[in-house]
Amino acid sequence: AEDPAILRYRAIAREQGGDWAGAAETYRRLIEKETANGEFLFRLAAAEERLGERESANKRREASRAIRAARADLSQAFQAYMEAAGVERPE
Repeated sequence: AEDPAILRYRAIAREQGGDWAGAAETYRRLIEKETANGEFLFRLAAAEERLGERESANKRREASRAIRAARADLSQAFQAYMEAAGVERPE
């Protein structure tokens, strides 16, 4: 199995080298391993945009936004729970 950290650096290197097809393929493999990773979805959307795959890019970008919004909502809900329970937030 490929290490996601190595795949991430490989994808970024491909992006920086202008290999958008290679970057997109690597981000797709990363998303198979980490389906709810908003960063990978966003970066894949950027690569797909460069490749002219606008419909797919728009779907990935929207999925990335939804994941980030859900994480923000979850964080706020957890904080409200901790405050209601009288638990201090760890430093």
